[in-house]
Order: sequence, then structure tokens, then C-alpha cells
Amino acid sequence: MHVRNALVLFRHENCIFCSEILKVHFSVPNNFFRFERKILYPEPSILTGMDMKFLIVQKVKREVPVEKWAKLLPLQFKYFEGLEREKTLEVYYHLIGQQGSMCIVNVDSDEKLSRIIGQDPLFFETEREIYPLTTRQTHEKQIRELLQR
Repeated sequence: MHVRNALVLFRHENCIFCSEILKVHFSVPNNFFRFERKILYPEPSILTGMDMKFLIVQKVKREVPVEKWAKLLPLQFKYFEGLEREKTLEVYYHLIGQQGSMCIVNVDSDEKLSRIIGQDPLFFETEREIYPLTTRQTHEKQIRELLQR
């Protein structure tokens, strides 16, 4: 009997820190499936007192008048320069042809992340997606530990 495993990672919509792993075992040729479900919650220290990186992708809403956007964009550049000086903003890129940008911020709490996003001069004029980041090494370590169980 040949047994194959697959891992499927789901991100919980109501909590950007939590994810769920569905480990699927299936045997060939019996087509027998067995599922293991595990919800991964962060350690409490992740939410406070520890630096964490987030990818923020934001795009200007189509209905924003060009005149308003032209006034707010220089303010956003100045705001980002301040975050760079604080070493909070690690990297910023313009998304070519998208009227948007992506940046990586390094914060030590959800409160600071919320403040960074909320104080952006283009806050009300953009739609954004926020993703928690981890290193490849950390990700690999977690997957190896999970597979060994």
C-alpha cells in the first residue's frame, strides 16, 4: 500500500495571525482518505513585545479624483520617509500600472500596525491587504515539526 500525504494551509479570515493546517493522508490504490485538522494559534508573545513583519499591499480606489490623489500622494511620501527614519518601514515599492504600492513594516504590536495603517494620508482613499510574514527558515522548521508528528 502506498500512502501519500498532503498539507493544506488555510488562513482564518477573522484573525490574520491564526491559520489552520489540514493534513490529508491518502492511500493508493484504495483511495482511502484520513484527515487531521490542526488550528495553529500564535504564542501570546507574538502579539506584543516582539517584532513582526507585515506585507501591506494598497491600491488607490478608482473613484478617487486625480486632484485629491495628487494632493495626498506627497503627504504619503513624507509619511513613509518618517517611517523609514524610525526603521519601521523596511521596504517600499510602487506597483507599476496599478496605482498602488507594497511595503513591509516591522512592528512589535497590533496597536502599532493599526496606527501605521490608520495614519497613512491615503488611508480613506485606498483598499489594502495585510499579510503577516515569516522567514523561509521559520516556515520550513514549522512544516518539518508538523510532518514529524
